[in-house]
Amino acid sequence: MNFVKKHIKGLLLVSFVVLISQLLSVYLHIGSVAISIILGMIINYFFSIDKSFKKGITFSEKYLLSTAIILMGAGLNFSALELVKPNIIYIILVIIVTTIFSSLIIGKIFNLSNSLSFLIGIGNGVCGSSAIAGASSIIKSEKEDIALSISVINLLGTMGIFILPLCINLFFEGDINNIGVIIGSTIQAVGQVTAAGFIMSNEIGEVAVVTKMIRILMLGPILVFLTFYYSVLNYKRSKNISFPIPFFIIGFIIFVFVTNYNFIPLSLLPLLNILSKYSLLFAMAAIGLNISLESILKDGPKVFLVGFISFSLQIILSIYLLT
Repeated sequence: MNFVKKHIKGLLLVSFVVLISQLLSVYLHIGSVAISIILGMIINYFFSIDKSFKKGITFSEKYLLSTAIILMGAGLNFSALELVKPNIIYIILVIIVTTIFSSLIIGKIFNLSNSLSFLIGIGNGVCGSSAIAGASSIIKSEKEDIALSISVINLLGTMGIFILPLCINLFFEGDINNIGVIIGSTIQAVGQVTAAGFIMSNEIGEVAVVTKMIRILMLGPILVFLTFYYSVLNYKRSKNISFPIPFFIIGFIIFVFVTNYNFIPLSLLPLLNILSKYSLLFAMAAIGLNISLESILKDGPKVFLVGFISFSLQIILSIYLLT
C-alpha cells in the first residue's frame, strides 16, 4: 500500500503519456515509442513536474525498461534462420557491423559522444528502438542520448518506408528476393519493414520480414558481447575482478531459449510481446519526462545528419553486396 501511495501519481502521468502517444501514432507515422519520448519532453518543458511524481517516473524508467528487454527474448524465433540462404546471413552480419562502426566514425567527425554514435549505429543496424533500449542499459547512456537516437532512428525509418522502395527499384526492378532483402536489412523497425515491403508486393513483403527477423536475432549476441566487453573494460580501468552480467541480459537469454524450445505455450507469446511493447513505451515516456527539451533541440539536427549519413551508407552497402 505504501508503494502505491509513493508511486501512483508518477505512474498515472506516465500512463497518460503512453495513452496519448498510442492515439497520436495512428496519425503520426514515426512510431509510438518516439512519440512517447517527445510527448514526455514537451510536458516536462511546459509544466513543472512536482517531486511527488518522481518516484513513479523513476520506477517506470528503471524497472520497466529492464522488463521490456527481458521480454524481447520471447519475440526472437530461431526458425527464421531456416528460411534464408547462408550468404544472406553473412550479408546481414557485414551490414550490421559496418553500420555500427561507420556511425562511430561519422559521429566522431561531428563531435558526438561515442555512446550516442553507437546507439545510432545499433538502431540503424539492428532493430531500431529495441536495440537502442537494450544497448543503452549496458553502456550506461545518458537519457538525452537515448531520446535523441530513438527519435532520429524512428524518423529515418519512416522516411525509408516511402523513399527506399523507389530507390532500390531502380537497381533491382522485378527482382523480388533482392528487393526484399535490402528492405529487410536496412529499414529500422519491424512495422516499417512490413509497410515498405508490402507496399511493393506480398512476395517482397514476406522476404523483407524474414530478413528483418534475422537482424533481430543478432540483437541477443550483440547485447551479450557488449556486456562482456564493458566488463573487461571496467576490469582494465579499476582492476575489479567482478564480472557482472546485468539481470535483464540473463532474463533475455532465458526467454530466448525457453520460447524457442517450447517451454512456454505458444498461446502466451502474443501476451508476452504486448507486455514487452508496453513496458518499453512506459520506460520511454518516463525517460522523456526526465529530459530537458532544450538540450535535445540543440543537438537534434547534428544527430539527424549523422543518422542519415549512416543509414544512407547502410543502403549503399546492401545494394553493393547484392549486385
